[in-house]
Amino acid sequence: LSKLQEKVTALDWVQMEPVLLDEWNNKLRERNLGEPDARSARDIFVEFDPLPLAAGSIGQVYTAKILDPQTKQPRSVIVKLQRPGVDGVVEADLALLREAVRTMSRYLEWVRFYNLQEIIEEFAGVIRGEMDYSREGTNTEIIGHALVKHYAKQVSTPKVYWDYSSHRMLTLEFVDGAKISTLFPAYNAPPGAPATLTLSVEQKKLLAQTITNVFLQQIFVDGFFHADPHPGNIMVRWDWKLNRPELVIIDFGMVGRIDPRSRDLLIDFLLAIVQFDASRATERILEYGQPSRNIDRHALATELDHLLRSVLGKPIKEVEVGQLLTQILNLMVQYRVRMPPSFLMMARV
Repeated sequence: LSKLQEKVTALDWVQMEPVLLDEWNNKLRERNLGEPDARSARDIFVEFDPLPLAAGSIGQVYTAKILDPQTKQPRSVIVKLQRPGVDGVVEADLALLREAVRTMSRYLEWVRFYNLQEIIEEFAGVIRGEMDYSREGTNTEIIGHALVKHYAKQVSTPKVYWDYSSHRMLTLEFVDGAKISTLFPAYNAPPGAPATLTLSVEQKKLLAQTITNVFLQQIFVDGFFHADPHPGNIMVRWDWKLNRPELVIIDFGMVGRIDPRSRDLLIDFLLAIVQFDASRATERILEYGQPSRNIDRHALATELDHLLRSVLGKPIKEVEVGQLLTQILNLMVQYRVRMPPSFLMMARV
């Protein structure tokens, strides 16, 4: 499945260029600048490579150069363009999902209880947000500014070039780095892959600690987090000024939000888990979720206690936090506790 991170079958440039020209020329008309319409990518960018750097299900990414608005020197950027007609495909898929859920709800009681229709609408909002590149640019800046406060020079996000961005076009700083997965010993680089960074064990440990802290900060302090941190979206590059590696988080099309009350409940829930306090953990998760009326709280707390002791009793290097959250989620399903979508997003991250 790692192939799907950036290697979906690409559309030809002859199909993609009209998207670029429509977005750019509409921008000119909105500004009333009186400039002639662009007829090719060369009218817009200093350089533009029509061969995509990466291709996803919603858009494709290209390399280009613009004149930096401050230095007036050519600057390397990536240009993200939405596939033509993808909004119609997404809406058709959502309609099929809604119809499937309506049909299932007539016959399956659990579909009605867990309100799959609400989950479908939540998913619809997420994927429509991914198709609005202006929103993705804003997400990039919001989380980027928050990271600068706490992790300046350790973690960054790409600069957004708003003069070259719109609803279906996003232009960002080109990140010259490697996917985080290339630092793992088991990684087998394909032929022609760029050379990976050679880092010491201590440098790798620092990166691992930084990634952990960054996402905990986003979820439990800021309440606004990158919700799709697969290896293709976390890059590592060398900071030549400071002579150390720097993390760059990219692709903010999918984000999650947790309100202050939910953050407090989840923080206390996780603290109770690491303290083996199953009773307190049960109360917090039931406050956060939506339990059925006749739930057996004592039985749930007992099962949660068994789960915690079987998982957290292991050496720390053997504890899979994601797996633990999935097992807790399965327990909530078993006891008919409806969990908010924000928990599903957090567990996924």
